[in-house]
Amino acid sequence: MKRSTGNQEGVALLLTLVALVILGGLTGIAVLLGLGENLLGRRYVGMHQALGNAEAGALHVVTNWDPTTYNRLPVGQPQSFSGKPPVGPGSWGGTLTRMGNLMFLVVAEGVDGKRSNRQRTGLIIRLNPLRADPQAALTNRGAIEIGPSSSIDGRDHIPAGWDCQITETPLAGLRVAPAAQITNVISGCSGPQCLKGAPPVLEDSSLMVPELTRIDGQGFESLMELANQVISGGSLHPGPRVIGETCVTAARDNWGDPYVTTGPCGDYFPLVYSTGDLQLTGGRGQGTLVVDGDLSIGGGFHFVGLVLVRGTLASSGTGNRFEGAVMVANADLDVSRLLGTTTVEYSSCALERAGIGSGRPEVLQERGWFLAY
Repeated sequence: MKRSTGNQEGVALLLTLVALVILGGLTGIAVLLGLGENLLGRRYVGMHQALGNAEAGALHVVTNWDPTTYNRLPVGQPQSFSGKPPVGPGSWGGTLTRMGNLMFLVVAEGVDGKRSNRQRTGLIIRLNPLRADPQAALTNRGAIEIGPSSSIDGRDHIPAGWDCQITETPLAGLRVAPAAQITNVISGCSGPQCLKGAPPVLEDSSLMVPELTRIDGQGFESLMELANQVISGGSLHPGPRVIGETCVTAARDNWGDPYVTTGPCGDYFPLVYSTGDLQLTGGRGQGTLVVDGDLSIGGGFHFVGLVLVRGTLASSGTGNRFEGAVMVANADLDVSRLLGTTTVEYSSCALERAGIGSGRPEVLQERGWFLAY
């Protein structure tokens, strides 16, 4: 009897169709899973790219700190920033906000190359001021001549119109090397009419050039790198430079304004570095003045803050005034002269604000927090 093959062929066809359907379904599922994995991978890469840009933006503010702008920010007022990484796609933006005298908050938002992922991170920054330890209103390593109309006062003073308090105990008026080491240390002035402090004169056998050419561990080379203004010496008449309501900090002879504290240049405390001998023909300024040479003043000059001189100080004429501290290394042991009517007064407030004006940031936490969205 002959078997029928029709049913067998029908079953085989049915099984083949079922297998094809199952294989197609499995292929579709595989494709969908692959597409999902690809999307998740791209999402993962984009998120990390955005986070990397956010962190790079926050650190960019720290490594490219602009003391002329950032150190002058009022408390609570944000300063915006933006940029792109030198290598790789995406960008960053954010704000820097001053939370207190020395504390700042950086909030940076990073975006990936396709702008489909954003991440935000924050850093807490502390400003490290340049802290000087003058130990006297005027420190001079070599011999010094003080005219009868000049005065040096180590008692703590507040500059006129400044909002600060006296918190320091009196320092010495004049700090010098002992007379046994240098002949004729002081001439032309004696007694309480020109030297005041606790004591009026401090003889210090440890005075050395390296100590008097450093601020907070920073030598002259480092100070030049930190400077807001680097000048080549010569003759200068500094004073505030203002256009409208803007303090022109790029001007080499703009050293802030100690007279109008609420004006455009009242909160500008630059670190000014002179690479050679400097002659000042009057004017005014505030902050930190570093002279890699001799400093000569003809009269009518007023400076509030710290003055650091590698060579000698020669002040003559009328109306010269220093509030803060003056340190003269006198590297060649020549004679410094304070003639005419020159006044040097110690001021802890002036030194503090000058140090903050030249301060640099320190990150307290590498990543304060981050947010993905």
